[in-house]
Amino acid sequence: ITPAANQVYRVRSDDAGRHLTDFKDNAISMPALPPYEEVCTAQKPIEDEVVMQDGTYLQRRVLPYIDRFGKPAGIVVTFTDISQRKKAEAEVRQKADELEAILDAVPAFVWTTHHSDAQTILGNRAAAELLHLQPQTNRTIIAPLHDQGLPFEVYHQDRLLQSEELPVRRAARGEAIENFEQRLIFADGTTRYLLGNASPLRRPDGSVYGAVAAFLDVTERKRITEQLAQSEERYRAVLQAVPGQIWSSDEKGLITFSSDYMIQYTGLSDDHIKGDRWIE
Repeated sequence: ITPAANQVYRVRSDDAGRHLTDFKDNAISMPALPPYEEVCTAQKPIEDEVVMQDGTYLQRRVLPYIDRFGKPAGIVVTFTDISQRKKAEAEVRQKADELEAILDAVPAFVWTTHHSDAQTILGNRAAAELLHLQPQTNRTIIAPLHDQGLPFEVYHQDRLLQSEELPVRRAARGEAIENFEQRLIFADGTTRYLLGNASPLRRPDGSVYGAVAAFLDVTERKRITEQLAQSEERYRAVLQAVPGQIWSSDEKGLITFSSDYMIQYTGLSDDHIKGDRWIE
């Protein structure tokens, strides 16, 4: 019996020889000691966590006492203070919970991986909803995507991306991806355009251990841009059909558009006319 044992059990040095179960412990909760036969046959020490009344966390280790002939002759019970470790673990969990809450609150699609091969890719709540997955479903995305039953395909500049070409996977290999536009086409025909970045996650020594990618939905912006382009094309077609000299200029008087009749009338090229000041 060591002096420190008094922190766990109410024992004295002259209590040696009595059974440990005769003594009351100072713990809020402590698992019963494992049977002697289990301790002797275990391949490694049997460990349990113990919470003391003063809030201290201890790790109890039970292992066989081996005599000089190499045979079990009893058990040894040790207690190690792990309060600092438990505190650090609690802080890490709290930070992780805070980060998860932030990611779920962010109006962006965020994917992360903590493996350099990016075999497991996790997304925040917005990402799960975008991909028609349950928020708590962790999916491993491997090529080809449709083989998993995932209801979408990913395109970049009208080219179907393979799994290893996904931005988060490229970043996991150490590549920084910026202003990457991708198009998701779902099984029901729905199309979503995403624009974002992906960055490697690095250890202090510079080695890559994962990646994070964040994207915004630019579908509406893409639709408006395309509508404006179509509208401008129709506008130009109408102007070209008018039998007269038509041009437009900016607020500085610089010509920005000239009709075919205007070009024929002046005998100048379109490139030459553009940039001239009509008031001159």
